[in-house]
Amino acid sequence: MGQIIIKEQPFHFDEIDLTYENSIIIDSSIAKQNLLDFKAVLDKRGIKFLLMHGTLLGAIREQQFIKHDIDIDTCTFEEEKLVEVIPELSQAGLKLCRYEKNVIYSFIRNNVYIDVYIVNKLKGLISPFYVRYLYRIIPRKYFRCTKKMIFLGETFKIPNHSIKLLEFWYGKDWQTPISNSPSNDEDKRGTYLEQHRRFLFRPIYKIIK
Repeated sequence: MGQIIIKEQPFHFDEIDLTYENSIIIDSSIAKQNLLDFKAVLDKRGIKFLLMHGTLLGAIREQQFIKHDIDIDTCTFEEEKLVEVIPELSQAGLKLCRYEKNVIYSFIRNNVYIDVYIVNKLKGLISPFYVRYLYRIIPRKYFRCTKKMIFLGETFKIPNHSIKLLEFWYGKDWQTPISNSPSNDEDKRGTYLEQHRRFLFRPIYKIIK
């Protein structure tokens, strides 16, 4: 049994250990309804979110969920607002099943879960250029600038630089489906902090020159 504090009150939920090892391929019809109901709740409360990772890949490349994907991927800047609507999502049947503050919240219904990754603003000189996302420091441009696309008959927001983001996560061959493989980008996306180390650790006067 897990617990999260919502408006200074404890909220209990059934915690599930979600891993690639115990995952199952999503039922696309269930996934569609889960995502649309999730969107309805967040739209009602004015909470902005983006399609990400495998869901973004499927929306752009196939106009549907990837055939062998195991979850639905989204992200948001608005963690506090998301936490406040957890009871409302629960009433809609989308039950909180795991969370890690500042990192991820997962909601499950009928064995299909939605991951909501948290985009964290940074402080200091790099704050206009980078955010923290999944333990990584990556360019803020992927989240600051967005555009709309039709997916599942509804309008969703996606990163304005979606193609470059997909190339980074999945490689230049992201448009080629990999048979019987979920949208696991973990081994390809690397660490932006390492890739941009020369920029981040330049002398300050060079950064602000």
